[in-house]
Amino acid sequence: MPFGRGEIGQVFQQGCMAMGTVGALTSLTAVIAPLIALPMLMAVSHRPQGDWAIGAPLFFGAALQLTALALAWMHFRDPRHARDAATDTPCTTRS
Repeated sequence: MPFGRGEIGQVFQQGCMAMGTVGALTSLTAVIAPLIALPMLMAVSHRPQGDWAIGAPLFFGAALQLTALALAWMHFRDPRHARDAATDTPCTTRS
């Protein structure tokens, strides 16, 4: 068996929390993304073919991902934060 009994419970709880977080972020993104992307696309859609500004929405998305990576890197490089992220928290639903 790859996991002991105590570890299986921890894996379940960690997976449950991760899935809840991912679901919440997906819903938030589905609401906010059109509010940001539509004005950006409207601002660059009239540009001629080959203009660098046409890629502005993609550059903005890449900048957001780079910012998220930097924030995660700064947060988890401290061993105390990495340990806190892995602590047991109760999962309210079990399917």
